[in-house]
Order: sequence, then C-alpha cells, then structure tokens
Amino acid sequence: TPVEQRRFIVGIIVDETKDETIIERMKTDDYKIFKLPKSVQSVYTTFPFNSVFSVSIANSRVPSRLAYFIETNKLDAHPFIEIYEPTLIHYFVPLSNYENYNVPEMISESS
Repeated sequence: TPVEQRRFIVGIIVDETKDETIIERMKTDDYKIFKLPKSVQSVYTTFPFNSVFSVSIANSRVPSRLAYFIETNKLDAHPFIEIYEPTLIHYFVPLSNYENYNVPEMISESS
C-alpha cells in the first residue's frame, strides 16, 4: 500500500527497563522497535473504554471532532495517535515535532 494511502499502524507500548523479555520476544518474531518521543503540546482527549463497542463508537466520533477542532482553531497538528488502556482510550495529536512520531517505514517510503 502506498504510504499516502495508509491510515494507521498498530503497536504495543512497553517500558524499556521493565519489559526486556517482551522486547526480545518481539524482536525474535520480527516486530519493529520504535521509540515514541517525549510528550509535547498536543490536542488531547479521552473516551471511556467499557467494551469492544467502545472502540467502534469512539472511532466514529472522536477523530472527526478532533479534526474539526484543529481546523476551526487553525492548528497544525498531526498525526492522530490512539493509546488504549483498560478503561480509557487516549487520543492525542501533536502540535509540533510531527516527524518524530512517524515510524521509520513511513519516513523512508515517503521520501
């Protein structure tokens, strides 16, 4: 799929110091390792994660409302990032350092 047509990547967030076993297992299974940059100013919201339906409802509501907020306030913000926890879905869209949030595959294919 051309990079311009890609909509998302999927991953797992692990603690480098506490989850070394998981990281090694993922490397063995050919998963790519990518470090998220430190948090910057961003547009941020959450949505309750109560069941599998929460994902569908959130994805039909939250991104469009965040996009509307960004456009209305004339912000330069991207990419959209979702992080799932047991009871919350976090949505954030960085207001700077955008390129630091692109995984290496996206960067190499877009240049």
